[in-house]
Amino acid sequence: MSKRRCISLPLLIISLGSTLVNSSPVGATVVAKDDEIVVWETITVTARKREEKISDIPGSVHVETGDDLERKRMLDGAAALRDVAGASVGTFGDRSNAFIVLRGVGPILSPLSPDDSSVLTFVDGAPMPIGASFSPYLDLERMEVMKGPQNTLFGRNTSGGAINLVPEQPSEVFEGSGRGEVGTDGIFRAEAIVNGALVPGSLAGRLAIRRSEADGYINNIAGRDLGEEQTWAARGSVLFTPSSGVRWLLSVQGESTDSAPTAYIAYRPGEAKTAAQNQTVDDIRMYAFNSRLEYDFSTATLTAQTSYARLNDRNSYNFPDAMIASDFSGLPPEQFLDPQTNFIDWRKRDSRLTQEFRLVSEPGAETAWLAGMAFYQDRADRDRTSEMWYFAPSASGSIDYALKTTGQALFGEGSVPLNDGLVLTIGARATHEAKDFHSEYRSNDAPGAIPFFQEEGSRHYRFLTGRTALTHHWTNGLMAYASASRGYKSGGYGLDNALMWSGVARSPYDSSTIMSYELGGRSTWLDHSLLVNGALFFNDMRKEQMQSWDYENFTGRNLNLDARSAGFELDASYRANRNWWMETGVAYTYSELRHVSAQVASLQSGLRSGNRLPTVPLWKAMATLGYQSSIGDLGLCQWLAESSVNAMLTYNYVGSRYTDASNFGKLDPAHLISARLGIDWGDGELYLFGDNLLNKQYMTIKDRFGTDAQGEPVFGVSYARGATLGVGASLRF
Repeated sequence: MSKRRCISLPLLIISLGSTLVNSSPVGATVVAKDDEIVVWETITVTARKREEKISDIPGSVHVETGDDLERKRMLDGAAALRDVAGASVGTFGDRSNAFIVLRGVGPILSPLSPDDSSVLTFVDGAPMPIGASFSPYLDLERMEVMKGPQNTLFGRNTSGGAINLVPEQPSEVFEGSGRGEVGTDGIFRAEAIVNGALVPGSLAGRLAIRRSEADGYINNIAGRDLGEEQTWAARGSVLFTPSSGVRWLLSVQGESTDSAPTAYIAYRPGEAKTAAQNQTVDDIRMYAFNSRLEYDFSTATLTAQTSYARLNDRNSYNFPDAMIASDFSGLPPEQFLDPQTNFIDWRKRDSRLTQEFRLVSEPGAETAWLAGMAFYQDRADRDRTSEMWYFAPSASGSIDYALKTTGQALFGEGSVPLNDGLVLTIGARATHEAKDFHSEYRSNDAPGAIPFFQEEGSRHYRFLTGRTALTHHWTNGLMAYASASRGYKSGGYGLDNALMWSGVARSPYDSSTIMSYELGGRSTWLDHSLLVNGALFFNDMRKEQMQSWDYENFTGRNLNLDARSAGFELDASYRANRNWWMETGVAYTYSELRHVSAQVASLQSGLRSGNRLPTVPLWKAMATLGYQSSIGDLGLCQWLAESSVNAMLTYNYVGSRYTDASNFGKLDPAHLISARLGIDWGDGELYLFGDNLLNKQYMTIKDRFGTDAQGEPVFGVSYARGATLGVGASLRF
């Protein structure tokens, strides 16, 4: 018998440098059927506010487990959307103004008011403010992305979809972990988690805390470099179980982030990427409380859920960047660097209080149903002080804006088997919503502006949303569904009023509706080692909410425009054997504005029917190849022989898209490559990671700021971070 040869650790790392990922495909976990075959097993989700297999849901749901999110370094909302087909981010370089678009459905250009969103983020079913959509993802069991209108079960502001983050729950098993990372660009992360019994048999607790940092990456000649960020995030929870039929989960989470946002800089091809900004602040303070009390009856479970979230933000910036201003005005940049005459300072405060009661049928019931009622109150306050002498008086003075939204809703959904394998699902939600608005303007003595102006208003909305679907299970490994859903966003009072300085009150914008149609299916092949999912969709949006913008005069208007989007999504996951697996997906989304009248087109240059919707890429694709093996099987001896090695290589493609509705600012396709290589010995892991390995700072914004003296367009742009490399380690106990 020949003696097994041993290889060195450095040689092992080099030999695996070109191999790839330890992460399960979307919505699945790895299980062994026998000594030779490894298959994917469908996981349980709560996308319809009850536990069920993803194969029973008549709609598209993208799932990332907590392990997936960690291994792919999807540490916040923006990164976690990278692998989600049809998802994109509307951004202006700062986090507090960013929003999510799914399958082309979202505010056009930017939200008109603080409660104008089409895709809302929930934490364990509790709604968060829009500004928390990109908060850190900390200690999660999984992320569920539900596509298409979710108003039936999740309520307002979900006409495009909903994201539900499911945190890890406390248990009585004592366990914990610690993690640390360092890397280029000043990357730093320290994280600790501890879990265990507080009162054995009835009370368990869990605590997670994280500190993360990154340096800026856009050189700023007038202030700190853009892209710098420091964040604290934490979540604590307790689970009280006085009896087998009662569960009371209490949790509190918080975030403190200080950052220098990557706001617009001058577009000067061939020159260094340089900012000229002395106001670079986007500081967020957020906390949220959630109480979920469950009581099991013999045939149903009653849930009472109370949640409150509060987000405060200070957002200050030059508008415009001094170099951009120099490009379109012809004046020296120094004339725009006086912090007293070129700034916007926002103080933003948002809160959401929600009370929901729901009764859900017992798991496994032949007829599954849910009924509930909800009460909510949202408050939004905005204090803006600005001074931009070049655009005065419309861009100078102080404005206070306050909006209170109060609502009540009744909702329900049921799934009834019609025959063997065929299930009919019908759901509806009736909502009443009231909005009260107040705003005040104070001049800073700008020529032509009135000293003071006040306006207020109140509006009521009553609307019905719902969905119906047919699901057919052809075999245990093949199902298909067809669905139709109606979504709704109430109207309101826009945040901006371009004529407030002259004493003209703003007009409220209208409500918008969407009819969404989807045909899709899920299937397993090759003895459950291959998963294939696909969907076709069509979204018909009526009176979608849009902000037009005139940079020549620095004024915006609130509009309602028709739009539509259509496309397909296809993904597959294959487990070749115990060591190798692969995952791939492609999405196509066609979108366009419709019925743009000549009057509306006159408000913004280039606005016309047929224009593609902002931030929506035509194509999006990803591919991942994964490898995992025992080090002993690779021939490495001694203490490492009982450990395992895992490797990852992932490619993401984001196709061309536009920043604006006029389709002036076209963004080139982006090709992103990330990798990970780790050694896990059970009680811990040591790993290397790399993101955006092609080291290209892709453009994320290209917005037109008017024209220069020669009549050429002047653009403001923003860029993503380039390549980063790092090392991390985790310990478990």
